[in-house]
Amino acid sequence: MPETPETAHTSLEAAMLAFQSDAPTITKGETAKVESKRTGKTHTYKYADLGDIIETCQPLLTKHGLLWRTFPSIVDGKPALRYKVSFPATKEYEEDTMLVMLASPDSQAHGSGLTYCRRYAFVAAFNLATEDDDGKAASTSKVTQIRTPAVQSAPDRKMTEEELALMVEAVKPPNDMALLLASVGADGLDDLTVLQGREIIRKARA
Repeated sequence: MPETPETAHTSLEAAMLAFQSDAPTITKGETAKVESKRTGKTHTYKYADLGDIIETCQPLLTKHGLLWRTFPSIVDGKPALRYKVSFPATKEYEEDTMLVMLASPDSQAHGSGLTYCRRYAFVAAFNLATEDDDGKAASTSKVTQIRTPAVQSAPDRKMTEEELALMVEAVKPPNDMALLLASVGADGLDDLTVLQGREIIRKARA
């Protein structure tokens, strides 16, 4: 008799381990563009679409008896996303909540923020790899290496085009550039300071 999810694993941890063993590397099939209003130059980065991630992983969740759910929520008056992974066979579960960073107060921004959180939470909770994670590590190393004494001594100056390009390259999915910009109080790449750029990179690597 073939194994069912309920009989194949005896705990949430065992089911998660089996899921991670089966999970493929997620392909980044979408491209986002961020344009500088000051120079008109456009920087691009690739990311994995939430729909593609779910389509790839849902059969594996079912196979291993795992249930993933997300719930829009409010924390201290701020929009948030509650997420929960459970193993019904033993009634074990893990859950947490993350704040939704909004680029603006309208409903479209709220929807984009929720989508970002759903994508980020899923990838992080299941420790999924994306196709160019090694490239991310290399690019963030380059960002660290280009910090000259002049840059370090003038954190409030505007970032150069080279620095902006390296920062954009470092901000890989599931991170969302618009939301990261909003989180440091920036409306866009124009007039972004070195200090803000460092903070964006720190958050992207967290």
